[in-house]
Amino acid sequence: MAKKTDKKETTTRPPSTGRGRAKRTTAAADDPRGQGAPDLLYEQIAVRAYYIYLSRGSGHGRDLDDWLRAERELTERGERAS
Repeated sequence: MAKKTDKKETTTRPPSTGRGRAKRTTAAADDPRGQGAPDLLYEQIAVRAYYIYLSRGSGHGRDLDDWLRAERELTERGERAS
């Protein structure tokens, strides 16, 4: 009789912004050196990607496209501001 093994598949896509995920917190306000900035950017991208997801009718399967679009939009906005 064959042994049953549990194999978990890993992927390299951005985390989902859906329910059940622990909310990340930022330390930008508490850290005068700005070490919380990467977490703040992560949160901004996650929120923007979620709004992109909603704007296209909440269709599943395009989370990576939404994430990359949000990242691109925020990066371009930051470049124009500086």
